[in-house]
Amino acid sequence: MSSGRILKIHASVIHRIVKSINQKAPNITPPVIREKLHDESTQVEKLIEFLDKQLNVNGLAHSYSKNFSTSQTLANILSEHKFTPESSLSTQKFTYQSERISPLDFLAKSKFDTIFLDVSAPHSIQEDSNIVDSESDAQTRYRRISAFLTLGLNSFIYEESMTTGDHLPIIFYEVDGKQFLYIALLSLTDNITINEDTGEIIDTTTIDTSALKVACKINLDDMKHHFKNENNHDFEPNNYISWIQKGHDKIAEYIQNFIPVGIRIDDKSATTKIMNSLVSFLKKSDFPIEAREEIYKDVISLIKKKAYDKENLNILEEIDPIIESKASTKGVDISIDKNNFKIYRENNGYGADDADNANIFSPERKPLKNFEVFDIYIGNESEFLKISGLQSIIGNKIEFNDDPDNPKLEISLNSEEVERVRKVFNTAKPYES
Repeated sequence: MSSGRILKIHASVIHRIVKSINQKAPNITPPVIREKLHDESTQVEKLIEFLDKQLNVNGLAHSYSKNFSTSQTLANILSEHKFTPESSLSTQKFTYQSERISPLDFLAKSKFDTIFLDVSAPHSIQEDSNIVDSESDAQTRYRRISAFLTLGLNSFIYEESMTTGDHLPIIFYEVDGKQFLYIALLSLTDNITINEDTGEIIDTTTIDTSALKVACKINLDDMKHHFKNENNHDFEPNNYISWIQKGHDKIAEYIQNFIPVGIRIDDKSATTKIMNSLVSFLKKSDFPIEAREEIYKDVISLIKKKAYDKENLNILEEIDPIIESKASTKGVDISIDKNNFKIYRENNGYGADDADNANIFSPERKPLKNFEVFDIYIGNESEFLKISGLQSIIGNKIEFNDDPDNPKLEISLNSEEVERVRKVFNTAKPYES
């Protein structure tokens, strides 16, 4: 692992969601549940590095679990079977009954502590006894948790008709003593990187970024701490879930429901937030005034078009290049934090501890009205007055009296504004004594 970090893989497996577009209940195809965990850790470590790299580039959305009680959600499954020592999945080795039920029938039971063979062993499931005997109790538990997670996600994916099935890597690991979980959806139809029979990773070098649909990284220590303090009204959880977003796709609703997330992607607030961030950034940056005006107009035109076309916006891929291009032509150094919009955002409202910090969202038209600028020119080329401002002040701070005999622009001023205007009017003209 890079950067001298100590990485330890606890368990990894790749199950598979099987679903076609428009396929929905009751016509549900059961997911492919692998019978054993991965043995090879090198490729798993490389997959973690790949996902971490994508998270660093495209991971500008964070959240925490809304609750731990909703059935079939990731938070509920982990709270019952990972964070609770007495979980019925903390199995000891046990003998098998002659009649076995399928893994899906076993795992689909929400409560199975009443169907033990004895006090310490859950009801027999269709597992290879040699595999179970070769595992530690912890590995068996992790493998069964991964099956629960797959079944849970499968049920949420089938709630949306346009979704499709994909490979589902589930990795429990720790870095420098901190516990993490990666769960992702990889579309690898064009990449021979996974053994379809076993789910083993063959090669990670051919997994490109387009194969990754969505992924989330969960700090299990922080999530467990939240679970233990869920009933403490004074407790405020960290944002321990980090999202990898790709292309122009928002975080899928079924993934948000599967967690379930406490902070959802809100398009209206995201639209307002990015514009506020841009305004604040430009004011503090070293861009010359004309460049700031050009950047502002270009960005708001882009967002406005996205809003009218009802298309998703990717801040990294569509707004940052506008600013970087302008910096290049104007000679502005974007290695300085205050001139780099990505760094500025992460330090001012888009960091891991901030809410509503989505990198990809669908802009809404209504909030943009508060940010659209106007220019009014009065006079001619040699002698003119230019009035600029935000659309929101029209009809409020500035009004137009459209009297054909005596048309006027009327600007309302508060006490501070009166003083600033007075200073301008009290200044002698250049040609006066």
